[in-house]
Amino acid sequence: MTLAQTSSRDAFAHTLAADASTGRKSLLLAPLGAGKTHTLVKIAASLQETSIPFVFLDLFTAASTPERLLAALVGAVHPFMVEDADSVEALAKESASDRRNSSRALLHLLDLLTMKVPSRPFVWLIDEVTEIRSLAYFPDLGAIEAPFARALRASRGAVLTSSYLGLAGDLFADLERVLLPGLTSSDLEEVPSLRSDSHAIATAITVTHGSAATLLPLVADLRDSRDVTRSLIHLLMPGGALELTCRRRYEVLLMRSRGYAVSKRAAEVVAAHREKRLTDLFPLIGRTPGASRQYLRWLVEVGLLTQIKKRYDFADPILGLWAGLYLGRAGHPTEGEIRNAVVECVNRVGDAPPITLEMARPRHAADGSGLRATEGPKKRVDRFEEID
Repeated sequence: MTLAQTSSRDAFAHTLAADASTGRKSLLLAPLGAGKTHTLVKIAASLQETSIPFVFLDLFTAASTPERLLAALVGAVHPFMVEDADSVEALAKESASDRRNSSRALLHLLDLLTMKVPSRPFVWLIDEVTEIRSLAYFPDLGAIEAPFARALRASRGAVLTSSYLGLAGDLFADLERVLLPGLTSSDLEEVPSLRSDSHAIATAITVTHGSAATLLPLVADLRDSRDVTRSLIHLLMPGGALELTCRRRYEVLLMRSRGYAVSKRAAEVVAAHREKRLTDLFPLIGRTPGASRQYLRWLVEVGLLTQIKKRYDFADPILGLWAGLYLGRAGHPTEGEIRNAVVECVNRVGDAPPITLEMARPRHAADGSGLRATEGPKKRVDRFEEID
């Protein structure tokens, strides 16, 4: 295996910024910890260098309540809406006077952004765009993603990120989906051992799919071990850096899914039976085929699992390795069990397919090649449905 020199994240961010400034609307997808926010910051810096107006919005923090999101939007878009400044300010005052008016004022602002051309057209940069659905519990906002998407489509350009590949693809099916590339050797040029241990670095990049959350701790440990297998064993021991990282990511994604107990059982079954079909999994999950399929779909939507050719597996290879070691058991794995699992993982490192857009594409969507001019009516998926 050789260490290939490929484009860096900086070059990728620069390209997305240039495309957004000319009208492209991109949905940037990657699992938690892959580096989406960092890339979005680089895109903002690139736009700033070329004096392209943009609005940076973190929906993870801004979309907690209608009035909070409205205030964030008003503050962000007001400088670019000079001709409609009075209308924007009036909506802010309406929400401030009575919080019960916030939902209606928010919808009015989104309509304004859809119908009115800003005096200075700007690019949207929105982190974790699927968080817009957290407002769906509030009155009048059950389908908030629809007017929000219309406002985005009416803009100069947009780059939206999401950690939830399936859900983002469902909610924003007409946006062009782009998978965040993994870190490459070009992004690791400052690593002292890059030249002397190029084989180990290349193996680390491949085994982690270049995900920042797992690759960077592994590369840091390689400075001492000079061996990917040895480092992975060390980092996946109970309390190790990767063990703790994987545990936190698993818990966050599981909580994002529906039907916690059964979803947890479904994840445990997949961890013990990787790349199996629904017919193999549902008897072990303990639910009907239809119910099991829905729980598995929810886990795909939040980015914990993937479904490729009807077979289920973990979206992140290191998280999948951790899950096979730690899930569904009363105690911790032994060092021997961890060693055997890591050796098997490293030995098959070249066999696993890379993450593709098939994982992000909802079954009813088009080919994902770009924006569609029109979109027919479709049944809205109930994100709050749970099945017994």
